[in-house]
Amino acid sequence: MRRTDIRDDVLWLQQSKTGKKLRISIEGELKQVVERCVTRAKSYPVASLHLVVSTKGQPVGQWNLRRMFDEARAKAKVGDCQFRDIRVKTGTDVNDLKRAQALLGHENRAMTEHYIRNRIGEKVKPLR
Repeated sequence: MRRTDIRDDVLWLQQSKTGKKLRISIEGELKQVVERCVTRAKSYPVASLHLVVSTKGQPVGQWNLRRMFDEARAKAKVGDCQFRDIRVKTGTDVNDLKRAQALLGHENRAMTEHYIRNRIGEKVKPLR
């Protein structure tokens, strides 16, 4: 993501897998994180347009981001989770299936239900 992807307090994205366009309103905690990223990216001798940059001001690629996540997970002594699980957590943390569908960029409700159910398990009632 780049600073140029931010317009009118909205982060404009295009999903790599489906090409679906998504606009995320920059507010709350996300606003604080984006502001820190922009400030940091601008602080280097050659300001970067990328939001996520290394300590040298260079863009952080997908694999470096994953490596840093793995290192942070190990330091925090968190169990068996992967970087890609953050996306699933987004869907499962939202109690509104329609909102989860929009955040995940799924074309239909059934895909969101399938995606979430396969990750957290289907909720069932006990026999008695």
